[in-house]
Amino acid sequence: MRLFRYIFLFSLMVSTLFAQTAEEAVQLMQSEDGFGIRAAGMGNAYAGVADDYSAIYWNPAGLAQIKDNEVLLSLYNLRYANEATYLNETTNGTRTFTKFQNFGYAYPFPVSRGSLVMAFGYQRINGMDNFSRFSGYLPGTSSNYLAFDISNDLGDYGTLDFDRDIHQEQITSSEGNMANWSFGMAIDVSSNFSAGFALNYVTGSSDYASRYAQTDPNQKNVYDIYDGNNQHIETFMYDHYNVNQDLHTNYSAFQAKLGGLFRLGQHLRFGANITLPMTLNVEEIWSVDDDLGYDIDVFSDNTIYQFVEAGNVDAGTFEYNISTPFTFGGGLSYRNSLMVLSASAEYTDWSQLRYEAPDNADVSMYSDLLAENTVLADKYQPVLSYALGAELNVFSDALSLRGGYRYLPSALKDASTDADKQFYSAGVGFRLDESSTLEVAYVRHSEKQTLYYQYDWDADPMQTSENHTAQKVLVGLKLIF
Repeated sequence: MRLFRYIFLFSLMVSTLFAQTAEEAVQLMQSEDGFGIRAAGMGNAYAGVADDYSAIYWNPAGLAQIKDNEVLLSLYNLRYANEATYLNETTNGTRTFTKFQNFGYAYPFPVSRGSLVMAFGYQRINGMDNFSRFSGYLPGTSSNYLAFDISNDLGDYGTLDFDRDIHQEQITSSEGNMANWSFGMAIDVSSNFSAGFALNYVTGSSDYASRYAQTDPNQKNVYDIYDGNNQHIETFMYDHYNVNQDLHTNYSAFQAKLGGLFRLGQHLRFGANITLPMTLNVEEIWSVDDDLGYDIDVFSDNTIYQFVEAGNVDAGTFEYNISTPFTFGGGLSYRNSLMVLSASAEYTDWSQLRYEAPDNADVSMYSDLLAENTVLADKYQPVLSYALGAELNVFSDALSLRGGYRYLPSALKDASTDADKQFYSAGVGFRLDESSTLEVAYVRHSEKQTLYYQYDWDADPMQTSENHTAQKVLVGLKLIF
């Protein structure tokens, strides 16, 4: 049985699996993209348009505009690319994901005046699919202080460093989503105003994997072993050290959204919505395992012994809640027989996001987690994002051409503009016949980040410069009957 201990503090690395940070909470909640192919093609500038089933997300009051039974379904393909530079070495990697996005049904009740529409369905609103890979050669002595106490059948070798002239590689990937099971209703309150609401059961899961590999390609981590008489008896040679982290996370919550739609004359519409706070329950199941490879050259019989030792470092579960703030949204649209122009904005005060311990939990076990609430209050700020969209209808509305732009500022105070996100989109709708329309959209997003992978609180973090590019193609069908 292996008896070495960690001087390179992977126990602290294990803690990062479940001890969430303020940054991670904001990234999780702010990365929500919504759904709907027409909305995506118009840059998500949809609060003032909202005239199909996807209104259940963008502005529930817009459901009142639906005049016929409607079914909306879609899927998407995401291509995620990462270019990372670490220790002057640039590494490229890509992953693709193809997934079902939504199914929804809207039913307009026959009424003598105005409109009454109910809708229900399922939609993925927050994708968590991404990938990162970097590697580099670290000359000299590493700052991560990796060392082991080695004891096996051949002897007790004491503490031996594994930190000189090493090659490091890190691969991380995540796959999953949060989704809504939704029920919505809208009604015409007057000839110029509609009101609506949506009740959502938020559910979903994600899987995170991290693979760290450290090797000694030039055989620099070699140690001569001497006996009590200072006689050379053996040579110890490190080969590799691998660490595998896995994290499965489940999400669940109930959420409500209110909406209103004003018809300002024949061509203008103004929509507004309020997303009420929710308490998102997060359950994490994590594990870490590793393996160490090395050779021992025993000169007395000129034999080399090779060892690969593996084991579980640790595993466990952790549960906590995230309390979200109010989100206020609004949008304006102009439409005529030829085109639709739209603009939307959304306001969220991320400094009010909070971690909470679950009911009946031992709060003393959550001291580090709850301390992140101070970071949220001090270092994060309100964000006003906006989106612009356009649609051009040609060939007697048989073909619709769309384009859009969305700008999402960073929620971190004093962050550079490089941390802001910009999304560019295009789309097309092709009417197959009187009751069906094929919808396609393309969304592209890229960003630059400086990331720090820190495994030991006493060591300098591994700093990378990374360029992320996400290209999403959405395809769906709208049926009216």
